[in-house]
Amino acid sequence: RGASSRIWEPAGERVRYYRTPPRAEVRGFSGCGYTLAFDYTFGAGLSPGRGDVVFIAMCFPFTYTMLRDCLRALARDPVVGPLCKFRCLTETLGDVRCDLLEISNWSISKAHKKSVVVSARVHPGETNASWMMHGLIGFLLAPGPEAQVLRNHFIWQIVPMLNPDGVICGN
Repeated sequence: RGASSRIWEPAGERVRYYRTPPRAEVRGFSGCGYTLAFDYTFGAGLSPGRGDVVFIAMCFPFTYTMLRDCLRALARDPVVGPLCKFRCLTETLGDVRCDLLEISNWSISKAHKKSVVVSARVHPGETNASWMMHGLIGFLLAPGPEAQVLRNHFIWQIVPMLNPDGVICGN
């Protein structure tokens, strides 16, 4: 935590992404790669004596609390809530819920539908997977015709965070 006690604060200047010139083969990869670079200046407000620490993340965090808040909001929403079924897939070794979210048009018989199973965060450090899942859930619950077709023809079985213990512990 920094001097202002904020847990997460995006920072950095001169963010750039560019093609890296070709070089000798490295671990079976040859050719061009890409580099993401940015400048960060450690502020005067940081004090190692107070135990201030700066973490640099590759992706904006998506926590277990954020997931639970999102699922609660979906359940309370009078428009999208009826399209969702919420179940506890299992309790983890850390005594945490591992959720299963099912999305479909439940007024159409299940007998005529196939299931699609999607899971994310088996590796807890892959926060981008949670953001992708968040986007998928939002798309499937949108009022657009594409989402309606997907809900009419499929039962979407979604495990948005397969390893919540690892996410909570910061692994």
